Amino acid sequence: MTKNNEKHTSGCMVCGIDLIYEQEQKLLNCFFCGKELETDTYCENDHFVCNSCHAQDAIEIIKSVCLSSTEKDMIELLKKIRSHEKFPLHGPEHHAMVSGIILTAYKNSGGKIEDNKIIKGIERGGKIPGGYCGYIGACGAALGVGNAFGIILGSSPIKSKERQQVLKITAEVLSAIAKNQAARCCQRESVIALQLAAKLSQEYLGMKLFANNDFKCTQSKKNKECLKEACPFWCEEK
Repeated sequence: MTKNNEKHTSGCMVCGIDLIYEQEQKLLNCFFCGKELETDTYCENDHFVCNSCHAQDAIEIIKSVCLSSTEKDMIELLKKIRSHEKFPLHGPEHHAMVSGIILTAYKNSGGKIEDNKIIKGIERGGKIPGGYCGYIGACGAALGVGNAFGIILGSSPIKSKERQQVLKITAEVLSAIAKNQAARCCQRESVIALQLAAKLSQEYLGMKLFANNDFKCTQSKKNKECLKEACPFWCEEK
């Protein structure tokens, strides 16, 4: 692949083969921007794509959909964003997506929030690195929920009530995601996060947000680590 080619949406973004997740980091140059960084995620060809380059195209897709949509259902927003041909199957862009979807649904449901705060939520969510679920024990989808609620509630490190609320919210989402003994699936974790965000919205935001509870997966054949029947969203593809 050359730098003018399309990015792969599954596996290595450069060549498409499976990624390797190591315990030890090594120095590699990002294929796209050239920055030399320590990484624990790369492919057998030593292709490495930094978080910023991995999420760059997807962040613009998220912003475009969120700032133009009138959709109130968070799962419908997820489906629209992830249907874009350039949106990856897995990756840190999902953290930004979860944040952007919640903030957009809040606005479209009557919540008072400016577009610049939606952009802030997307960009801040996009800074949550990939692989946090397995390496740090904090799935970025759950952190994306905390990020969005934090922006709406105006939380900060020194606001005791709001800080506690955001910590509780994030902890509940992490707990729900952790019920599955499974390799990462960014779609599964994002749907779980958004559906739980909808349940928590009335308590913390004083407004009911919506998330379609009948979501069915259509990417099982693309995801090599799919849980299949054990996944709450699995649907046999014909």
